[in-house]
Amino acid sequence: MPALGVLTADDKAATFDSIESQPTRPAARRTSAESVSHAADTPGSKTLSDAIRAIVREEFEVELERATRVATQERSTTSLIQLAQAQEACEAVEPAVATAIEVLNLATKVSDRRLEDPFAIRLALEILARNDEFDVIEDFASRLPIDDTTRLVLGSAFAELGRFAVAHRLLNPVDDESKAAALAYLLLAEGDDRGAIPLLRRALRAVPNDAESAHNLSIAFARSGAHRKALSMALRATRASAARQDIFMHYLQLLLESGEPAEVLREADRLLNSGVQETPKLMVMQARAALLIGQTERGESLLAAAAKRIDPEKNPGDFAEVQSNLLRIRVVTGHARRTTAIEQLVALAERYPEHHIVVSNLAQASDRRSHVPALIDAFERCTATMPPARQAYVAFQIAHLQGQNDVAADEAARWASAEPSNPRAVSSALVALGIGAERWSEALPIAETVIESHETDPILVNNAAYVYAMAGRGQEAIRILTPYSQADSTMKATLGLAHLAAGNIPDGFRLYREAAKSAAAKDHDFLSLITLYQALVVRQLGLDNQTDAVQLSAISLAPVGLPEKWNQRPEFLRLKWVADRHGYPWPLTL
Repeated sequence: MPALGVLTADDKAATFDSIESQPTRPAARRTSAESVSHAADTPGSKTLSDAIRAIVREEFEVELERATRVATQERSTTSLIQLAQAQEACEAVEPAVATAIEVLNLATKVSDRRLEDPFAIRLALEILARNDEFDVIEDFASRLPIDDTTRLVLGSAFAELGRFAVAHRLLNPVDDESKAAALAYLLLAEGDDRGAIPLLRRALRAVPNDAESAHNLSIAFARSGAHRKALSMALRATRASAARQDIFMHYLQLLLESGEPAEVLREADRLLNSGVQETPKLMVMQARAALLIGQTERGESLLAAAAKRIDPEKNPGDFAEVQSNLLRIRVVTGHARRTTAIEQLVALAERYPEHHIVVSNLAQASDRRSHVPALIDAFERCTATMPPARQAYVAFQIAHLQGQNDVAADEAARWASAEPSNPRAVSSALVALGIGAERWSEALPIAETVIESHETDPILVNNAAYVYAMAGRGQEAIRILTPYSQADSTMKATLGLAHLAAGNIPDGFRLYREAAKSAAAKDHDFLSLITLYQALVVRQLGLDNQTDAVQLSAISLAPVGLPEKWNQRPEFLRLKWVADRHGYPWPLTL
């Protein structure tokens, strides 16, 4: 456990944006980015694949020649849709779109609103959809009697585009059981998560193995706050379609948010054993889980592997996230010097100024006042795009590193308010509001929440008990700290503070001496902090005026010199700010 008031970065956490799972369009055509291929081809298979592709390309060209001849002889919807398909297969996109439009123009000439070739109409509309010609589709959709299957496909496509009014017009006339899934997707796109839930349940009753509906129902549950139901439905979706990246990444994200990192690793192993290829996104998810259970070396290795697989030009955001986390974790593992990692993080922030996660990792790696100018520069470049919680964290860290206790207290309170379940945020608020700014009445409710939650993290318990003692609740602080104090010198020192606050003067100083004896075996800096804190607390409690000076000198800790470059270290700057505020001598002594 670090010395009292030393706020360290969370070694277990990786600073990644949570995956924001998106609903899946029913019966949508999958792109290569949305699915994960199985094991890579064996050596020599690339040559075979090239040969096969050449044969297929030749067949497509032969078909295009044949379709062109037929369409020249008779320009009907049937002949033209075959031509449009052949053109698209040969990657002649503009001609394919033009031919599809000609098919639809022919169809509109039917006077009695009956389609002689509905299949051709559907294919023409799908060609236009694949090539993003949605304005053209909307125009023809209003003039043609489209069949229900086509309405479902197009309605879902327009919902995905955010063109909800068009989607409703297409879906409303449909009288089909499969309408439930498409209409639910539309409601999800509009933000009506609760309205989508009964429709998705109906869709799953009709088709129990419908992976898209199970995935979408999981998202609807998650957005509605029904986390356990969301997790159960996400598991069902993965079992219905194990190789779909969007589906299994949503499930892994829910597991991670549920505090089940070990299950994330087991599920990832199951996927890999089934033949799913390990993508950078899957590697990152495994790394995050490994870090959370203390497998720091494994987490670093996975992040390094993911960084090598990401193209920084095509996916700059992903690369910046992975690389910045990797640099910070290498400081934790001792595989990189802090100064070198910070230089690389600064360069990364300059290269990707809009990616705020780089700045967050830079803030976590920074632990000296000299690091602040570069951090401020990087922060100012991306403040506008940074989420409020992360803004508060970086602003807190800047103030904390400079020993600006009043600003640090405000920003730590804002950070803890935005992320009340983040132990780093809560611990920082307790230290900054309490020890740093002496705003004990503001820190006390946070401390009460920590204790009432039966928190076992020793750092949080220690900081909460410190606040209890200084807020006039010394006896409660004693009760809280006593079970921990024999195992840790920092908590023993805080227990000494609690006894002093409760009026147990001899016991309080005795515990400080025992803590100092243990600290002396660690390092000089640790011992220096304990003696500074004791001198501060005695003054804050007014014990220096109530105790004989000779006796006080005899029972208190002997002065210990400040470490070299103490004025670069926030834990010492915090105490100097308090001393200056009261006019106490620096360094604090008794």
